[in-house]
Amino acid sequence: MSKKNFVEKLNGNLTIVDVENGGDMYDVFIKTITDLLEEGEEVTLNGIGKLKVVQRKARNGINPKTKEKLVISAKKAVTFKASKKIKDLIN
Repeated sequence: MSKKNFVEKLNGNLTIVDVENGGDMYDVFIKTITDLLEEGEEVTLNGIGKLKVVQRKARNGINPKTKEKLVISAKKAVTFKASKKIKDLIN
C-alpha cells in the first residue's frame, strides 16, 4: 500500500468530532492499521517497518508442563519486519 493510499484511508477514519475535539490520533492510526490488516493489505510504515498477515500451518507441539503431545491448529498471525534504518539504529 502506498503512502498516499494509507493517508487517504487514515483520513477516511477521522470524523468531524475527532478533528474538533483534538481526537485521539493514536486510536485512529491503530484502527486504520487493523482495518487494513483485516482486509489482507500489507502495511508499510516508511522508516519503521512492514506489517503483514501470514497463515501459519498446523503443527505438533508439546505442553511444557505435562510433556503431553498436542496439535497446534492453523491460524493467522501478524508479522513485523523492521526497516534497515531501525535495525541500524539499534546495532
